[in-house]
Amino acid sequence: MKLRKSLYITAATFAAIALLVNLAFEDPEFENLKDKAVFEQEANQPEKAEQTLLELISQDIFNIDAHYEYICTHFDIPYEKKERGEETIYRDDQKIVNFYDSLAGSEDPDIADIGHYGSGLAAVFLDDCTSALDYFSMVKNHRMKYLYNSVGNAYMQLDSLDQAEFYFGVEIYNKGNLQGAYSNLVYLLYYRGKTDQLEQMLEDVEAREYFPPGIERILHFKSARILSYFRVLFRSMASGMNVMGFLAAFLIMASWVVYLRKLDIFEVEKWRHVILTVLLGMMFSVLVYPISDFNNLVLGFDLNGQLMNDFLYCVFGIGALEELVKIIPLFIMLRFSGAINEPFDYIKYASLSALGFAFVENLIYFDENSLHIIHGRALTAVVAHMFDSSVVAYGLMLNKYKTRRYPVLNFLLFFILASLAHGFYDFWLINEKVSDFSFITIVFLLISLFIWNTLKNNALNQSGFFDASKKIDPGKMEDYLMYTLAGILLFEFIA
Repeated sequence: MKLRKSLYITAATFAAIALLVNLAFEDPEFENLKDKAVFEQEANQPEKAEQTLLELISQDIFNIDAHYEYICTHFDIPYEKKERGEETIYRDDQKIVNFYDSLAGSEDPDIADIGHYGSGLAAVFLDDCTSALDYFSMVKNHRMKYLYNSVGNAYMQLDSLDQAEFYFGVEIYNKGNLQGAYSNLVYLLYYRGKTDQLEQMLEDVEAREYFPPGIERILHFKSARILSYFRVLFRSMASGMNVMGFLAAFLIMASWVVYLRKLDIFEVEKWRHVILTVLLGMMFSVLVYPISDFNNLVLGFDLNGQLMNDFLYCVFGIGALEELVKIIPLFIMLRFSGAINEPFDYIKYASLSALGFAFVENLIYFDENSLHIIHGRALTAVVAHMFDSSVVAYGLMLNKYKTRRYPVLNFLLFFILASLAHGFYDFWLINEKVSDFSFITIVFLLISLFIWNTLKNNALNQSGFFDASKKIDPGKMEDYLMYTLAGILLFEFIA
């Protein structure tokens, strides 16, 4: 009855606020079609953005920026998707091909140039780069913006890397699509191992403005420029931060922190210890980047699409690395605080550290274009982080209260188990060859929840502060989770 009541309250509240939001906030108004198209692209609505850009083109047929965005946006639309009736809808590529073929036949040379360029760019997206180069060669205006960057892209896909490098340089010389050309050139030079040229580009004020932060970070890592490395790292982490994303990450973290505190019924932890552990989890999360870069750049261990390699990388390159970083705050609290004085504290402080880690991770994920994944992170990834860290903590707890022989081996055993769990969870989401089986991750998560509940109960029942009169009310806990997680979903809707 309690669960049913909370369901009714949640559903009624959600419906009322959803109705209020839709009545209170009108559809956005835009000063021009360009702003409208940008909004639709950022809202992950490429079908609407495509129509808006086509309308913009109809107002100004010579707007090359609109043509470029129109073609790119068209190919952002998934090639196929299923409607509610399970009918498969396919993207209509022939329509855009016919449109630019018709422009290419225009007697106006400028319109014909746009037609040839548009046909070529569409051919690049359709993986017909040989035909694309033929179309590009018909463009008479050799200073057309985007032209030579697209030519370079076509050559790069054909593995003609010298030509690709040359044409990216021509686009930059023409002051055309600087963002695309510089980015493509940097990735190409990095792929070809031309570190000296990349270092020269870093010294160029204009080039540095468009330099991909990931490559810049790698260059600083290889040259052991530690301060520059972390400067670029923090700048790139902060680049996608926004108010809604920050609030969402905080709400998720706070909801699970309070949940853990509600479970701690015998000897409640001081808030200062709770907050400190969460902050330590945030702080040490940054260590993932340099260790991962060492893994990839020095050891050469990275994802390559092969099943066994990617599984091992998920376990050791991601799982073991993140579990190592997340467990450090627990060790610090064990060594210096004196707060961990009952079995459940091991699980609680490990989970708090995991929540701090997940908070930083969520800040990166929740950019303005990704607010629709808030509920997924709250219900899956964050919970998985807590479970994995709790497995390591449970091993430490056994060393303290039960198994006193071979403490190092016992710790390593549980650390490996946590790394395996972490890697197994990630593998089905990362490797494209097994993407059709990604539901295994959800099944595994449900099993993990059952195991975590068992670990939690075992720890609580062995508390030195055990008091039979103090019990967890399952109804209240269910209500709490119902209200808070529904609240996060409602926040996502509003955001």
